[in-house]
Amino acid sequence: MKKSTLFILPFILFATTGCSNNDAIYMVHNYDEQNLTGIDVKATDLVTMLDGKMSFVLYTYSESCVHCTTVSEHFATYIEENNLLMYRFYPMDVNYQDLVDKWPSIFPEYRTTPKVQIIKDGELMVEINVSRLYEYKLFSQSMSQFVRESSYYTLSKYDSFQRFDSSFDDFLIFFYRSDNQDSVFNFSQNIYNALSSCRLPSLFIDIESAEQELLNQLRETYSLQEQLEQIAFHIKNGTKKEEVTYTYENPSSLQTFISQFID
Repeated sequence: MKKSTLFILPFILFATTGCSNNDAIYMVHNYDEQNLTGIDVKATDLVTMLDGKMSFVLYTYSESCVHCTTVSEHFATYIEENNLLMYRFYPMDVNYQDLVDKWPSIFPEYRTTPKVQIIKDGELMVEINVSRLYEYKLFSQSMSQFVRESSYYTLSKYDSFQRFDSSFDDFLIFFYRSDNQDSVFNFSQNIYNALSSCRLPSLFIDIESAEQELLNQLRETYSLQEQLEQIAFHIKNGTKKEEVTYTYENPSSLQTFISQFID
């Protein structure tokens, strides 16, 4: 996945009343310095994310779309205010038909932009009515209705981690690979959802997009093994208190590790 400078979102129905946590996804705060950084995804990336049952906000756009300019500006403002991690997709992807064949409710044959969709557990939860995308107040209300506050964070740079480490003295770290379907599925089912009631901040690091300096410094600082993908650990006052390794086939040790931090 390649970093970019714009973003994303969700479907059609729009009740004016609030929604329960079952009708929302938990936001992931982007702790990198560039608040206005989204992640560009290709069709192949989306296949991995959807097969992996990820929950995320997806913004489908086109550079030739006049209305996309307005929506992108609203999105930039919202992202800047909330430091959220979002994804954007250009639908003229050569592999778009693969998405149509497998997820026609998310990716129709006829490609329209702008489109903001909220994906929960790999399925379309809601697509924000296009009429609510053009006015920032309505846009913000729509986002807030379907994206819930959380203690989830992500970053890709070592200086970002230093700022995070100076802000929190007690937190958890989890690694995953966004280019590996098994890793993404494990992250979605055994980490992301399980931590919704965790009392500690949880830092998610995508090994595939993280800078090598960050990974090397974490290995050195916390005496971590070379293979980071299937480990999680607890940091308190700058010291690694506990580390767990697990397999995708049997994540019970991971689940036991997480359970001790759930209220």
